[in-house]
Amino acid sequence: MDELGQDLMSSGNVTDSLNQMQQQGLEDDQGQRLPGAKDMLEQLHQEKQRLENQAQTSSESRSPEDGGDLDNGLPSAGDTENPEDTASSAEAALTEMLQKIDRLENQLKNSETCSLESIDEQLLKDVMGDQATDHLKQLCDIPRTLTDAGYISRTNGKYVLTPRGMRRIGQKALRDIFAQLRKGRGGGHNTISKGSGGQIIEDTKKYASGDDFQVHLQKTIMNAVCREPAASTVKLKPEDFEVFERAGLERSATVLMVDLSFSMLARGHFEAAKRVAIALDSLIRSQYPKDSLYIVGFSNDARQLKKEDLSYIQWGESDNYTNIQHGLYVARKLLAKERQSNQQIILVTDGEPTAHFEDEAHFFYQAPPSPRTLQLTLQEVRNCTRKGIVINTFMLENDKFLTAFVTRMAHINKGRVFFTSADTLGQYLIVDYMANKKRTIALG
Repeated sequence: MDELGQDLMSSGNVTDSLNQMQQQGLEDDQGQRLPGAKDMLEQLHQEKQRLENQAQTSSESRSPEDGGDLDNGLPSAGDTENPEDTASSAEAALTEMLQKIDRLENQLKNSETCSLESIDEQLLKDVMGDQATDHLKQLCDIPRTLTDAGYISRTNGKYVLTPRGMRRIGQKALRDIFAQLRKGRGGGHNTISKGSGGQIIEDTKKYASGDDFQVHLQKTIMNAVCREPAASTVKLKPEDFEVFERAGLERSATVLMVDLSFSMLARGHFEAAKRVAIALDSLIRSQYPKDSLYIVGFSNDARQLKKEDLSYIQWGESDNYTNIQHGLYVARKLLAKERQSNQQIILVTDGEPTAHFEDEAHFFYQAPPSPRTLQLTLQEVRNCTRKGIVINTFMLENDKFLTAFVTRMAHINKGRVFFTSADTLGQYLIVDYMANKKRTIALG
């Protein structure tokens, strides 16, 4: 499943990723490798070359000029069988094997675009042996194994991720990011205010309706004993229950704006952006379930992306421009539905704004950016600022013009700018998100 998730970062298609795994093979945690169809094809080419060399040598050894006998382990003239009959039989067997290799070679090549199920197992066994046949069965079992485990399902002839599969990929993406962090860098992420949710702390309180029922057993029993010190048995009443208090966590509403323009693909940033979006979604689902997260992808225009579709995001051939203005507009509208006072936009990009909408119908683009695009984009920054929305920008390119532009954004909005790379984007973004949870908040 981890191999599948890794390939999905680039392909965005579960069926294609499964086929890629079957073609390339995979390796387990112990370093044991299951050869793929391409490994078999390479091994087949080597065997074919060996047999063709053997056939050539055999032909030369029987030529009239040499006048010699076959010197390849076949019976000699002194044996009971006729040497010519034996040589002819060997040549026939060699020719038959080469024909089988050709058929198997075609089947393995065709499996790249169809399925491994089309490979003749008996033919594979005849040519490459039992071990290769076992490997083929294991490769064919990959989709079935993942389906039985509940990670994928088959719909309309194609494989898709199940919710469990999506969670697994998100957890893996998050683990990979944490594994890269220096020990202790992330720290805790609790506030010092008290309230519902968060880590248990040492203080306790009388239980009230709606509280989490994390009972402090000793204090609860002592309350009952103190209430009736002469009683021979301890009888608990509702007012005796004492529960742990919890450290409150700041709730937030976040829009992750991901640049999906051509430059992200061309510069190798596209997969990193997908991975961090999946990881942030997994982090919030698992550790901050009361936070809200929206994903907005932007290129020529901006659109909200469903969280369940994150693994399938692909760059479109027409997505050549960077419309940050429309992305901020869509993000602001999404946050308008939220009640949390802590609202933020996380902008991940590698290019300056090169497009904008004058209105809903009129799209404009120009590279380098036109003054009008910059003006309207900064106006949308001001609109977000008036609504109390903080914009934090993660830059994947240290371009002089882009640096100047996002610096102006930060000056207007009072947000922050992070200069990062595809390799460190996840670490910077996840750590910053968790660090923001440390703020002290007032809970009623």
